[in-house]
Formats: sequence, structure tokens, C-alpha cells
Amino acid sequence: MKILNDDELIKAIAIHERRRKAFEQSGLSETMAFDLAEQMFERDHDPMDDRRICFECKNFNSQNKKCMDPKQKFALPYILQRCGGFNLKGVKK
Repeated sequence: MKILNDDELIKAIAIHERRRKAFEQSGLSETMAFDLAEQMFERDHDPMDDRRICFECKNFNSQNKKCMDPKQKFALPYILQRCGGFNLKGVKK
């Protein structure tokens, strides 16, 4: 993992906090939310790690915790994984 400069560190902390809060609001305990945000921090700063969580995907329905991509059989909302149908929320194509 690379060493972050001050600006990168401030941004990374803000992202970590935002993720942790979102995970808690979706039902994870404080500890689980923090741990998942930590895993994602490490993933974000490892150029070889291309795993994602369903929670980040446009195809994930947070109401019923299901994947809406017909090619996917199930969703693992909080597990880092590789998925051919992954489509990042908030990104326009």
C-alpha cells in the first residue's frame, strides 16, 4: 500500500466515515461497519485489488437486499468479491 500525503489522507478518512455511517444505517453493527470500511480502505489503496461489494452496485436493491441483474443468482451486500455484472453507483455511462 502506498503512503498517503496529507490531502489524500483527509479524503480517505472522509470516505471511511461516510462508508461506515452508510453501513451502520443499513443495519451493520458499529464494529462490523468499521471493519468493512477498513477493508474497503485497504482495497482502494491496493492497485491489484479489484473486488467490490454489492452495496456499491447500481444493481443492488437495498430494500430487499437482492441483486437486480438477471445474470446474478444472489447478492452478498457486504462481502468483497469480483462480479462481472458490477456497475458502480453514482457513475454515469
